[in-house]
Order: sequence, then C-alpha cells, then structure tokens
Amino acid sequence: MTSWAKPGVKCVCILNAIPGGYGDEKLPVKGVTYTVRAVHVDGDASWLQEIRNPRRHYADGEEVCFLTEGFRPLITKSQDEDVALFRRLLADAPLSEELDA
Repeated sequence: MTSWAKPGVKCVCILNAIPGGYGDEKLPVKGVTYTVRAVHVDGDASWLQEIRNPRRHYADGEEVCFLTEGFRPLITKSQDEDVALFRRLLADAPLSEELDA
C-alpha cells in the first residue's frame, strides 16, 4: 500500500504503462504530471484526473486503474524549503538531552 497516494495529490509517471485490457485505453506517459482522482480499495492502484477511460468490465472494476508503483509524488519547491528549514533546526539541536523523570 502506498502512503502518499490520496485524491488530489500530484504525481509524476516514472514508467510507461504496459497496454492491456481492451487495447484502446488511454495510458499515462513517463515524465508527465498527473493528479490522483481516486485510490483502489487495496491502495496499490489509482485512477488519474487527467485520464478517463470508458467504463467496461475489468477483473477488479469498471474503469482501468494504474499501479501506484509507476508514479512518485510531486515534490514542490516549498516542500523542499520546508525540509531544508527542519534540517537547519536539527543541525543546531543537541544530540542528546536528559529528561527529568
């Protein structure tokens, strides 16, 4: 189960999807940014806002979904800046601290 995959999260495709199903589905493309529309009940696959395929009979649903292992969450500059801020704060913190019992 992927912890980052939630509706509304932006992600980048890191693997080209392998055609399957009926053969005419729209598939994600490596390097393109997408938005998670919904997450499969098992948490291992998602539907994307930018890709909508016809509803058809598939083994686990009515619309083809895509394995989240083929995506990574999009990290924005502000998130990088937040991490850098915490790293600076941690760098100044003592390595150990005695606690009053």
